[in-house]
Amino acid sequence: MFLRTAAMTTAVTLSGAAFVAGAVAGLGLGLASVGAACLARRAMKRRGNWGKDDQDEILASLAANDEPHPGAATR
Repeated sequence: MFLRTAAMTTAVTLSGAAFVAGAVAGLGLGLASVGAACLARRAMKRRGNWGKDDQDEILASLAANDEPHPGAATR
């Protein structure tokens, strides 16, 4: 009788450990995908703002001075 309960306890323990390992692995994959999505969103925001700041600075310097900005097309 003791051998039956020991074998059954071992089987339940191993299946429980396998379930916990699968749950932890799934949680890790879920967190990794959320983290990757957050990084991609941040990169897309930065990429969208690349040219806007430079154009604003150039236009502001052209409007402030009568002299053309170096590199700007001359008329």
